[in-house]
Amino acid sequence: MYHNIQGLQTHAEDLKQSPDFRSADYICLTETWADQEFSCFEMMGYDGFHLPRSLAFEDDNSYYSFKGKCSMVVTQRYNLGKFLENMEMLICKLEDLSEKIVVIGDFNQDILKGGCTVFNFMSSKGFRQLVSSPTTEGGTLIDHVYVKGCLDPQVAIIPTYYSYHEALKIVIPND
Repeated sequence: MYHNIQGLQTHAEDLKQSPDFRSADYICLTETWADQEFSCFEMMGYDGFHLPRSLAFEDDNSYYSFKGKCSMVVTQRYNLGKFLENMEMLICKLEDLSEKIVVIGDFNQDILKGGCTVFNFMSSKGFRQLVSSPTTEGGTLIDHVYVKGCLDPQVAIIPTYYSYHEALKIVIPND
């Protein structure tokens, strides 16, 4: 599950009440507006990782591999030129870790309007973007899911009442 939650502390109870979030293998949240980790992850049975916005702009953003099954990157809003340069380096590292790569986030580029630099860049690297419908109340598609090496991936848009952004349920079947 991925969600631009727009305030984790404010919406932690909403998150815990959602069957989609409670049954997810992984949860990725952006715009938590949190200064610290919150115990709601532990109460839901998850291990949490929190990257404060103040640290998100360092040159050594982290990437993670979970038991060789999945590689994930956590990043924040960006200078587009620098972002694409860093994304290219990151993709090379992720390809060394796994054949299956998923890149998720609020890229603030509306694919429905066309001319999307991130979409074009990721496509040129062999990634497919899975989301095809608006992901915000404003009718924009700015929350993207890029996959490479994943067979039959699926994305469902999960409506939320507490955020401008809808949640995304991503299913990557085991091969």
